[in-house]
Amino acid sequence: MKTIVVEKSGSEADYSVFEQLLPEQEPRYAVYDFEYDSGEGKRKKICFYSWSPDDAPTRAKMVYASSKSDFRNSLGGSIHAEIQGTDRAEIDYDTVLAKVSKGTAGR
Repeated sequence: MKTIVVEKSGSEADYSVFEQLLPEQEPRYAVYDFEYDSGEGKRKKICFYSWSPDDAPTRAKMVYASSKSDFRNSLGGSIHAEIQGTDRAEIDYDTVLAKVSKGTAGR
């Protein structure tokens, strides 16, 4: 728990597969290129996920919380939205869609 390690990378387009990659009882950071239809065409927003499930060990959640800001800042200005999740409902496709599509037509 001293370094951030890339566990998986790829260009997986299916959001349901991405959701399942986040473990039930362990915190993770993730970056996902979220694609949706705005009503005026396809849009993409790069989302930074801070996944810290309620059932994760307290120490692990503390480590992730304390390093989140530095890690997110290291990604530069390419992040359009930050998604914080403690349960599956908070990272559900429709929940994320509502957040990333604010201010766009066709919401």
